[in-house]
Amino acid sequence: MSGWYKCSVGVSVSQENLRSTSLDELVSLSMSGLLHLSTTDLFTLLAPNKGNLRLLDLSETDTDLKQLATAGYLSGVTELLLNTTRVDDETLEVMAANLPNMTTLAVSSTRVTGVSIRALTKKPGRQLERLNLNYCNFVGPDAVVYARSLGIEVSCVLVDSSKGRPRNKDL
Repeated sequence: MSGWYKCSVGVSVSQENLRSTSLDELVSLSMSGLLHLSTTDLFTLLAPNKGNLRLLDLSETDTDLKQLATAGYLSGVTELLLNTTRVDDETLEVMAANLPNMTTLAVSSTRVTGVSIRALTKKPGRQLERLNLNYCNFVGPDAVVYARSLGIEVSCVLVDSSKGRPRNKDL
């Protein structure tokens, strides 16, 4: 499939079809919703242009994100969407250390806390401009205020745990 620059893979694609696909000029990839996407299959798909991908959406997947980041497949990523994944502080710190060009990070509905948000924003040479923390109920307002004080655009809507619905105000 030489010549493709953007690809979105729907839930109807078979994993066998993924293994036989080569996207050597790929810069944008959405695998959102592929719950059983194996890290091996993703490595195979990204191998022809390792490090050249700019946008990656792995929302609602269970891919091993730490392995993906440390293997160098994401070094060129500027926009990373990890909404509703198993991302936690440890994973986010590994991702931040291995994605030097990341400007946009979306981790809504994950278990990240203010600890990793502060570590992410304090990273020397950071280029982070936008951060989506919607429904990250373990992130306190102090981390949001801190990130905003650094000029980072932060979206953070929380769920009112007593009522199970979004709070009226954005942090």
